Amino acid sequence: MPILSTDVVDLTQQLCTIDSVSGKEGEIVDVVAKGLEEQGWHVHRQKVYDDGKGRDNVYATRVPIGDHVPRLVFNSHFDTVPPLIPLKRTDDALFGRGVNEAKGQLAALIIAANRLVDERPDLAKDVALLFVVGEEIDHAGMIKANDLPGYGPEFLIVGEPTEMTYASIQKGALKVKVSVAGKAGHSGYPHAGVSAIHKLVEILDDIMKYEWPKDAHHGDTTFNIGSISGGQALNAWAEKAAAGVSFLLISLCNFLNIC
Repeated sequence: MPILSTDVVDLTQQLCTIDSVSGKEGEIVDVVAKGLEEQGWHVHRQKVYDDGKGRDNVYATRVPIGDHVPRLVFNSHFDTVPPLIPLKRTDDALFGRGVNEAKGQLAALIIAANRLVDERPDLAKDVALLFVVGEEIDHAGMIKANDLPGYGPEFLIVGEPTEMTYASIQKGALKVKVSVAGKAGHSGYPHAGVSAIHKLVEILDDIMKYEWPKDAHHGDTTFNIGSISGGQALNAWAEKAAAGVSFLLISLCNFLNIC
């Protein structure tokens, strides 16, 4: 029995039974790397994190890595957002964490790449697969992939959920940490301190109310205040506070008002 199923639905199901929430990608990396080797791919595991968990990128080509620069690369990511949602299969659908992002895409890309090299062996050397780790948190895998030997495609097909439509462009990502300093003191004495949280709330309110750039064709700049931390006690002025904000940009120059 092959390591990786050759049926796209069965392969999606197989991959979705593996917990690969960001930080736990080691097991799925092992399975996919060994499965691709079994299918005749030259597999290079690129170390990304030094945590000893095997959280590596997988770069697979039909000729030895570095001997040729493939023109076409199929790309997606191993990790999912938390929490793990157990897989459920019905007569006509799969439900569970990773089905929509991005294990369904991993399965489709693996099947498509194998079919392409089987039906067009003359193109095989120009086809590669690149699956990365850490996409949902810090993009370290995709950043590190730029250092791969023999990596420099002309065409990159990225597996992401796009509501079953083709997308030729995507928004840029900008992640910001807003850190604010206050002065610690007992909250019963307003003159004795300054709350970093109060100051942070004012900044976040400005972000919420600001008219960020919009484009009739590419859409709106969007953002998410994804994390907030700060304070040391309910009856103390917060000495420190911070928030994490993620922006999806349509234009960096418009975002910075420098166009």
